[in-house]
Amino acid sequence: MKKFKLVSVFIAFALLLSLGSVFAIDEAVITEAVTDLNELKIMVGDENGDFRGDANITRAEFATIICRVLGQEGQAKYLQDKPGYFADTIGHWANGYINVAHQYEIINGFEDYTFRPDENVTVAQAIKMLVCTLGYEDDDVFKRGFPEGYIKKGEAINLYAGVTSYPEALVQNNTFATRNYIAALVHNALDINLRVQTSWSADGNHTFDTVEETIRTKYLSD
Repeated sequence: MKKFKLVSVFIAFALLLSLGSVFAIDEAVITEAVTDLNELKIMVGDENGDFRGDANITRAEFATIICRVLGQEGQAKYLQDKPGYFADTIGHWANGYINVAHQYEIINGFEDYTFRPDENVTVAQAIKMLVCTLGYEDDDVFKRGFPEGYIKKGEAINLYAGVTSYPEALVQNNTFATRNYIAALVHNALDINLRVQTSWSADGNHTFDTVEETIRTKYLSD
């Protein structure tokens, strides 16, 4: 019995270490990200000024961050009391933010037409939403599907700079993202060149190109 308990404790400790290594981020990267995002009022601390970097973040909170990144917080407040796209967001404090993120085709919700705003966002979901925010939901992403297509695209556009190599197990286990992890990804996203629609066609054959413009220069320069 004692041997079994010892083995169990060792396994639990090993899993804890592996999880910690998954979210290993250079301290300088975290400091820069948290400081910059706080100054931009994209991610701020609690009422005590604590960032709580190891805490999880909800899907509603992440939709709020996306709206701030896009400079659409005013629009979100306007849509707060408007009908929601999802059955479970009407009356929720983040209804307006979720509405805006849906309008920008960044979020789709679940098959039962819910958004589940108070559930913790997974790493895969967060990466998917950031890739869409940057405009990189292209044919290559669709061919690979979710989550692999978005994960690979994030790697291709350098979304994970300063973060440990992305492990497939993190996606497979639906691991929840910490605030530090989200801060690092969002901060990276601010300076990645956007992919935007550059021509329109009646037959739907629109063209998209990467431009020398970023979230920081397009939405946050004022």
